[in-house]
Amino acid sequence: MCSIKNPFCMGYLDYYEDELRSYIVLEFAAGGDLFTKITHYQDADGQCIGLTENLSKLYTYQIMKALEYLHLRGITHRDIKPENILLLEKMDLTIIKLCDFGLAKIMYQASTMNSYVGTPSYIAPEIRDTAEAYTSAVDLWSTGVVLFLMLSGYPPFCESYNDMDLEKQIRTGRLLFSPRWKRVSIDAQKLVRCMLTVNCANRITAAEALQHQWFDAGTKELTEDLLTCNSEAEN
Repeated sequence: MCSIKNPFCMGYLDYYEDELRSYIVLEFAAGGDLFTKITHYQDADGQCIGLTENLSKLYTYQIMKALEYLHLRGITHRDIKPENILLLEKMDLTIIKLCDFGLAKIMYQASTMNSYVGTPSYIAPEIRDTAEAYTSAVDLWSTGVVLFLMLSGYPPFCESYNDMDLEKQIRTGRLLFSPRWKRVSIDAQKLVRCMLTVNCANRITAAEALQHQWFDAGTKELTEDLLTCNSEAEN
């Protein structure tokens, strides 16, 4: 973790050790985790409605920047979920930080992995096949699940869906688009499908996703502005 130096990954500050415990000092993220942010927005009936498309776009762009950095260095996170994405500030327009690298894998010579790890409703279909090796493409699938949740307020794959078990939902890539998706742009829906592609060989990469037309110039400029403000605040 000490080697990870990226504005969208949780920063390592220091390490302490006593006779009983070890302590890792990380950056402070005042905004809490993304799951709490998503579930905060509800309709009159108390149903989660997710985030606005623009806010979902801002956060997803930053996650993709983090993944592009990690994957170029042979690091696969393997447990991307809203609980592992922190918000630097309490306001909506803020920098996000990818955290909890406990299941991360650094690939030196090998380009594939085969350990069954991750959170069930977020793991890619190829991880579920223990006989099949997988690549960093699993992070794009998990981020696709996060994006789906941000845009709609409900998960694409869930054990509580009675018509199909979780295993089959993920293996077939079955997606249920409720009427809420009528408010979501076609470009956003296209990116979700590109990320939740069952065949990992055809799944979009982080670098490719950053070039997707959904990410407009405004999103990129806002991200740069947020980074500048954060840098000035630190100094």
